[in-house]
Amino acid sequence: MALQKSRLEKYVIGIIRKDGSTAWLQMREAIIMEGDRWEILIEDNGAGFDQKYADRIFKPFERLHGRSEYEGTGMGLAICKKIVERHRGEISAESEKGVGTTFKLVLPENQ
Repeated sequence: MALQKSRLEKYVIGIIRKDGSTAWLQMREAIIMEGDRWEILIEDNGAGFDQKYADRIFKPFERLHGRSEYEGTGMGLAICKKIVERHRGEISAESEKGVGTTFKLVLPENQ
């Protein structure tokens, strides 16, 4: 799990810095849901996106911006999703363009 956790952390931090600006990352206190699952909220002050694209951002090679605006391959969040799913969890995002994004990870307690 430690290797997977460090990979997930690397991808999430890399994603929020795509625009080259100074980014902050805040991990809210993890809380136990329904006694057997962890909910982890990760917020950033990145570029954000229109919420109507929330279903696309976790798909491989999906990009909401052109390569001239942001570097990358469109694989970062797809990899995050795969890591979370391998731990029998779920990942989602809520965002506001120009404000930032909150990623929600839900993972089993005993992973």
